[in-house]
Amino acid sequence: MTMGDPPVAHGGVESNIEAFVLRPTVTDIDAPDATHLTMTFHPEVGRTQRVVLLLNEVHPPTARAPRACSFKAPPDNGITDESTETATITFPLQDVAPGVYLVRVQVDRAESPLTIDTDQNSPTFNEFIGPTVTIS
Repeated sequence: MTMGDPPVAHGGVESNIEAFVLRPTVTDIDAPDATHLTMTFHPEVGRTQRVVLLLNEVHPPTARAPRACSFKAPPDNGITDESTETATITFPLQDVAPGVYLVRVQVDRAESPLTIDTDQNSPTFNEFIGPTVTIS
């Protein structure tokens, strides 16, 4: 930027760069059966955002590894009216074995956080404990 008389080049004004990721937060989960799961989260997502449901099995039998699966949101994130955003998406599920699963949502690759047990007297201290859903 030029300033003064005569005009002399000076450095412009700038600030430090800081990374910022807006992570979605799961606020409600409903899985009435093993064919679909409805999730409400904040903030709302738009039609063109990439939304993925992530499920990780909690406490599987010791004879096998935990199950994990992911499901893409339906086209336009299920928005069928004139709205441009939604906070609730129903994900179609396929071949999910019955069990308890940790639930996360990924919006444009930013993942919702899991809850960690901070009770030192708990048998699950320092483990992920939520949010969860039971698939039957």
